[in-house]
Amino acid sequence: MNARARTYTWSAVEAEGLHKGVFPGPQETWHAGGPNQPFSPALLKVDTPEALDAATQSAASASYLSKPGQRPMVDYLLDYEAATRFPNPVWHVFMGRFAVVGRVLVTVDASTGKTVAHD
Repeated sequence: MNARARTYTWSAVEAEGLHKGVFPGPQETWHAGGPNQPFSPALLKVDTPEALDAATQSAASASYLSKPGQRPMVDYLLDYEAATRFPNPVWHVFMGRFAVVGRVLVTVDASTGKTVAHD
């Protein structure tokens, strides 16, 4: 018997490739021990405003945010992979024009609110 998983997306805005609200993705096969693992919602104690606060206090983003001009776009990605160096779900906070290749990426533990990595 194959287990099934479904990824959900949520967006606060309507944009290219995004629709405002919550939408399910297609069903996918899932197996225990794979890279993507379910996690308890109880581990998600920090939401995006707190993740942004933690991210803006990191040295990398502080210098980026202090540049003159308009404040950069901020995108978030909630991620949890049991086989990585982060034992809890994490928020990847992207600051810059493009989320995937953002100028600053800060990773914040979604359970503790502490910055755990930055690029």
